[in-house]
Amino acid sequence: MSQFDLIWQEIQRYFRTHQPEASDFYIAIGVGIVILVVVTILAMRKGDSVDVRSRWILVALEPGSRTDSIVEAFRKKSWDVQILPESAGLGEFLAGFNPSLLLVDQGKYGNELTRLESTEAKVASTPILFLDARQVDRTVVPMRAWLPRNAKIKLILEKADKLIKARPGLQQLSRKAEVEGPLSAGTLLELLYFQANTQRTGRVEVSDGHHSGWIWIQKGEVRHAIVGRAESVEALHVLLDLPRGKFSFVADVPSPKTTIKEPTVFLLHEYARQKDERGKMAGD
Repeated sequence: MSQFDLIWQEIQRYFRTHQPEASDFYIAIGVGIVILVVVTILAMRKGDSVDVRSRWILVALEPGSRTDSIVEAFRKKSWDVQILPESAGLGEFLAGFNPSLLLVDQGKYGNELTRLESTEAKVASTPILFLDARQVDRTVVPMRAWLPRNAKIKLILEKADKLIKARPGLQQLSRKAEVEGPLSAGTLLELLYFQANTQRTGRVEVSDGHHSGWIWIQKGEVRHAIVGRAESVEALHVLLDLPRGKFSFVADVPSPKTTIKEPTVFLLHEYARQKDERGKMAGD
């Protein structure tokens, strides 16, 4: 039932229970119209604010008419656009801001981003759309996409939408840790066994100063993992291999998606078996 229908029902109920005068009718109609307008405006403002917060893009491209056209296209699609100032370094800018998407020139910022995403958790968890000098075949990686520099603007917009929809929400990336501590060899393995036995749901964050990653657990079962440009079981193995660092566990955080379907105990046993085989081959 629409808001207008509810207001109209209230007006009808009033006239059934009162002896109306002409002035009452006009007052009721006026009040109904005012309420409808106010409710509509508030709903529109709420929708706009949510859209802007979740669709903020930082554009780091060479100045020119092509860049201007791309920026204008994003703004027409209700994106909040920030252009990287020429005098500001990318790392310096990202230290103070947290855009929901980066659109960058691969040739100019590629090396800097590779360094940043291995040391800064914020960058590692931010979707990045690279415009490359040429079309390059690449393995699909989470929250990363590449397009040729002369890609059509429509395609750029489509890729941007797909990337931001795949990004873990704020509730997946920022909550107070319930458990945290130093990471040593075998710590993460024991933690995941414990979560499997207790059937907990939450997110594990792991960092060693060079790599930052996340593991999402649903009722004790590992369902998703991200580190750098890897995800799923590959990312899980990378994090399990970290010999030192720190970890934290945040309870009741839902997984943004499911990339791992195998039982956790099987995954951990298989990881331990493969590690043992690697040790034997290395002569350990």
